[in-house]
Amino acid sequence: MANVAEQTLKPKVPTTQIVFGDIVYWVTVISCILAVVGPLISFIFMDGNVMNPHYLFDSIWDGDKPEVVWDKVAAQEPNGHFWIHNLTAGDGITQIGIVIGCAVGMPAMLVAAFLYWFKDKGRAQALMAMWVTALIIVSLLGILKTE
Repeated sequence: MANVAEQTLKPKVPTTQIVFGDIVYWVTVISCILAVVGPLISFIFMDGNVMNPHYLFDSIWDGDKPEVVWDKVAAQEPNGHFWIHNLTAGDGITQIGIVIGCAVGMPAMLVAAFLYWFKDKGRAQALMAMWVTALIIVSLLGILKTE
């Protein structure tokens, strides 16, 4: 009897939302692993990095301004997507982990939009999901900036 009462009290979660949550969860876990492994690689193989982590942390903890930090740790301030050219370096692995973590909504939204459009027939939700996906892509490519 308790089992029947339990079933009537719990609302059924739509499949689209379960799939969205699973994608966000697992991609976030992967991005966190990359963001943790990257600094370890930076400290182990310091010669292949864009910037020396010892100078970087020392400069940050000294309270230096960003321009001073970049002068100390790198020849010049790299552009926003410097990690693309340095994927095998520790800093590149860290950055790709952060980028994946920030953009985790994109693949989840694409799948959700597909499911809303074809399975749930929620056209308004599908269009909103596609709009948010487009905003994430534009931001990820560096086209939309806040500076």
